[in-house]
Amino acid sequence: AVGRHIMPRLHGAFSLGTVAGAGLGAWAAAASLPVFWHLAAAGAVVAVSVTTAAAWFRADITPVAGERTYVPDNFEDPSTGPIAIITPGSRPLEGSDVPPVPLDNKRKIAEAWRDRRTLLLGVMVLGLALAEGAAGDWVALALADGHGQSDAAGAAGYGLFVTFMTIGRFAGTLVLDRFGRVPVMRWCAALAVFGLGLFVFAPVPWLAYVALAVWGLGASLGFPVGMSAAADEPAKAAARVSVVSTIGYGAFLCGPPLLGLLAEHVGILHSLLSVMVMLAVSFLLSPVARKVPQTPLR
Repeated sequence: AVGRHIMPRLHGAFSLGTVAGAGLGAWAAAASLPVFWHLAAAGAVVAVSVTTAAAWFRADITPVAGERTYVPDNFEDPSTGPIAIITPGSRPLEGSDVPPVPLDNKRKIAEAWRDRRTLLLGVMVLGLALAEGAAGDWVALALADGHGQSDAAGAAGYGLFVTFMTIGRFAGTLVLDRFGRVPVMRWCAALAVFGLGLFVFAPVPWLAYVALAVWGLGASLGFPVGMSAAADEPAKAAARVSVVSTIGYGAFLCGPPLLGLLAEHVGILHSLLSVMVMLAVSFLLSPVARKVPQTPLR
C-alpha cells in the first residue's frame, strides 16, 4: 500500500525490547540478583509499558480508497474509545450504490488454509522463525554448557544475537527495496545456516560470539517478510497473514521443547544442528516470497 517495505522496522521495534531484556538479564546474572526480584521488576516494567501504550490506541475508521464504505454501528469502549463494528446487516454510506455484503471470514480463512502459496510461505517462515526461537531459548545455555561461559556471558551472547537481529530488521527495509524479497530471503537463510554451524563447531568462545552475530542477521527478516508476502493481495491479506503467522509461531511453541528433548540425547550444541534442516527448506522456498500483483478489494 505504501510502495515500500515497512514491516521489518515494525519487527525491529519489537526486537529493541529483546535487546533491552537480554542486557538487563546479563546484568542481573552478573550481579547475582535473585530470580524472583528479576522477574518481579520485569513484570512491573511490562505492566506499566502496556498500560501506558494502550491509552494511545484508537480505532481507525478512516475510509480507504477502493474499500467498501459502511456506516458502522459504534461500540463505546471506555478504555479505547469508539470501535467500529461492521455486521452483515451494515448499511452502505448514503449515496453509495454498493449493496450490503455479508461478512464471511470463516470462508476466507478456510480458503487461505487451502492456498498453496500461503502454506509454503508459512513453512518458509517456520524455518527462519525456528532459527530465531532456538536462539532465544537455548543460546545462553549452549554458551554456558557447550562453550564453558558464565551465565552472565551466556545472556550477553543472546543479547549480541538480538542486537544484530535488530540491526538486520532496521536495515532490511533498504535492502529489500533494492534487491527484492527472493534474493534477500536466500541470503538470510544462508547466513543463518553458516552462523548456526559456526556457533556449534566454534573451537574458541570468541568465535561463537561472532557466529551469533551472523546467525542473528540471518534470522532477522524471515518473519516480517513472510507477513508482507502474505499480505500482497489486500482482499485476502487478513486471512492469509493469520495462516502464515499461525504456522510461523508453531516454531516458537514446539521448536524449543523438541530441541530440549533432542539435547537430552545428543547434547545442547549438536541438537541445534537440526534447525539447519528447516533453514535449508526455507532457502529452497524463498521464491514463494516473490511479490504478486495486487487484486482490488471486493
